[in-house]
Amino acid sequence: MISPILLGIVKADPAVLPHPLPDHPRLLVAGGDWEKIRRQIEADPLSGKVFALVRENADRMLDQPPVERTLVGRRLLDVSRLALERITALAMVAQITGDERYSSRAIEEMLAVIKFSDWNPSHFLDVAEMSLAVAIGYDWLYDKLTPDQRDEIAKALVDKGIRPSFVTPEPFFVQGTNNWNQVCHAGLSAAAIAVADREPALAEKVLERAIRYLPNAAESYAPDGAFLEGPMYWDYGTMFHVVLAASLERLTGSTQGVADYPGFAASADYMQQVVSPIGRYFCYSDCRSNRGMQLPLFWFARHFHRPDWIAANAGIINAQPEKHDGKPYNGGRLFPLALLWLLPSDGAPAAHEPAPLRWYARGRGPLVVFRSAFGDPNAFYFAIKGGSPSLSHAHMDAGSFNLTADGVEWATDLGMQEYESLEKLQIPLWDRKGGRWGVFRLGPESHSIPRFNGARPLVDGDAIFQKVQLEGKRPFALLDLTPLYQDQVAQAERGVMVLNDKVVLIQDEWKGRGQETDYSWQFMTRADVQVDGRKVHLRKDGKSLDLLVLDESPVTIKVEKAEELMQPFDAPNPDVKRVNIHLKTASDAAGRLRVLAVPGSSGTVEPPALQPLKDWK
Repeated sequence: MISPILLGIVKADPAVLPHPLPDHPRLLVAGGDWEKIRRQIEADPLSGKVFALVRENADRMLDQPPVERTLVGRRLLDVSRLALERITALAMVAQITGDERYSSRAIEEMLAVIKFSDWNPSHFLDVAEMSLAVAIGYDWLYDKLTPDQRDEIAKALVDKGIRPSFVTPEPFFVQGTNNWNQVCHAGLSAAAIAVADREPALAEKVLERAIRYLPNAAESYAPDGAFLEGPMYWDYGTMFHVVLAASLERLTGSTQGVADYPGFAASADYMQQVVSPIGRYFCYSDCRSNRGMQLPLFWFARHFHRPDWIAANAGIINAQPEKHDGKPYNGGRLFPLALLWLLPSDGAPAAHEPAPLRWYARGRGPLVVFRSAFGDPNAFYFAIKGGSPSLSHAHMDAGSFNLTADGVEWATDLGMQEYESLEKLQIPLWDRKGGRWGVFRLGPESHSIPRFNGARPLVDGDAIFQKVQLEGKRPFALLDLTPLYQDQVAQAERGVMVLNDKVVLIQDEWKGRGQETDYSWQFMTRADVQVDGRKVHLRKDGKSLDLLVLDESPVTIKVEKAEELMQPFDAPNPDVKRVNIHLKTASDAAGRLRVLAVPGSSGTVEPPALQPLKDWK
């Protein structure tokens, strides 16, 4: 038999670009959408509020000079993002209002950035975001551009955007597994759609490549939606993933499967679960603590027929004043796209259960959350994570947790340090074998984790939940930490059990390996701390929480200020303290520490009877 490959009859992937190709606009919108949006703004108060905020920002942009090619360290990213914010807002307001002041100002911005020598392909996120900015302006304002302007802008999209991605060696984002894959393929695909009538073969190649390699990054959602790069990078990667999905859907009538990956839709639930009752993220990995606008959820709500997913976004928008004395709220550089996705979808809202109060997501960045209620700022909330420091944007935080109760975040994670603050000092921020872990916020010193003999967790170690029980009055989770500390101890486990949705028991067990084990229990907090024997009393904002050491083993408890643990290059951490409980066990001996965290509103709580972790059920 002769191979079909040798015969040259193997069927190629079906073409992505439709034939005939739609006229402009065809990127994210079609021509008739503008009138629909005008009607929606009149009919729907939330849409009207979004447009008012977008227009207020566009008005502010009218008198500002165009961006200049100014690098911050090795990045042009701030410039690309500012151009994206301006062009998107100005072009949208121009189309909705018909006011040529906005279109002229957007065109001025485009003509400025296409004159840059390049869009900084050495840091390809810069190219991707600039490509999306210019593609939106070119496509949406096509009828406002002169023939010469169209030629110049289209040429820049090809020469400064698309072609630098087809080089040898291949840029790592092309087959990458992190958010760069999503951002760069989305930005370049937008450019390809915009210039597809001029460069159909090249545009087809860009789109086929994006669809082929996006699954590499989409594994970050599998299987249950817990995004392995953490909440902040969910927002970044998923925003551009959604831009690609929405662009394909508008262009071809289908998302071409890029919204169907395991865990992708479920990640909208994940983003509900990682927000505490006081509106702060469980701030693990590279992340900033305050929950802001989660723009991808507008598209998720429309595509998956789940309007409940935008309730928090709607609350943020409706809380904005009608007029701002200073800089108006903008919701992010792609905030105007909310208007596209607030249009009614063709499907009816999906039937769904309320968000669960107890939640477990498997995957490479597993997560367990227990809470007493949604919508109550005083609710009890406890979230704990597993995973590995080797993951993209990860910290040495496996086993760490967030504890919030009575409106106070008691156990906190400090999140990221801004990259440029370290890179400008030549701190090896991305060296996962060493330098990265000397940064206070990233390494083990700043996380609520167990430690053994003061050693760091192993970079390639991976903490896995061995058992999770979500039902009953005493739900619990058991986390195997042994792979993180196997150079120090023979076994290490952490169990957490919630009692009556009020208090939490944190129980660590370990077994030594050929030497005395100096175990340390870390608890990061911004509360005032007072040690009284085997009790640690925390106070903040008029509320209290007690940490009770339940075991009789001799322990040493000390309270350290963050600045005592930091290097000169570390970002300030005002008011942060680390509660440290030390316990020593003999060579090869088993050890255990049980700490009960009791919020002040819980009243008197009977400590649970001692049970080894293996007997929890």
